[in-house]
Amino acid sequence: MGMSVSYDEYGRRACAYDPFVERLGTINTRLNGYFQSWKYFRQNEHDLRAHLHFRDDIAWCREHVRGESVVYSEGNSPVTDLAILSSCDHVIMSTGSFSWWAAWLAGGMAVYYDDWPRPMSQLEYFVTKSDYFYPTWAPISMKDRHWKRRVKLTPMYTRSDTFSAPVKTTSNKSLL
Repeated sequence: MGMSVSYDEYGRRACAYDPFVERLGTINTRLNGYFQSWKYFRQNEHDLRAHLHFRDDIAWCREHVRGESVVYSEGNSPVTDLAILSSCDHVIMSTGSFSWWAAWLAGGMAVYYDDWPRPMSQLEYFVTKSDYFYPTWAPISMKDRHWKRRVKLTPMYTRSDTFSAPVKTTSNKSLL
């Protein structure tokens, strides 16, 4: 399981966007959303081999996210981090394109922030969530503080029914 973590300097949002972009309606996961997602995956830890974290501030991750199975990705290029994150069986996403691509390439369970884009915003008008988030991915909402639906971790699901992307057939992947 991999998690792409970023947040603003106040810890309120997971990502600090340009003010113009925020006016369009983009918002990201609150820190509590990452922790709820983390807790869900920790409860299913027998299905997981390692936890990887990707962030510019590794010191923050070391302080807030600990465990024997945690591996921090440090000093790599974004391309290398994307390759490592996409080799995970499951991904906790932010609403950015980096974690979207990692989740899609990983092909397993993905947990995403369901309160994006901000309701009644310009961005909401142009975004069709079903085009952005796959039905096998699990939404989490911070409005009601619980999972919108319960999901079961499954090994590498098959996308071939709906999508033309290559199907991964093994879940025994090397993490590094």
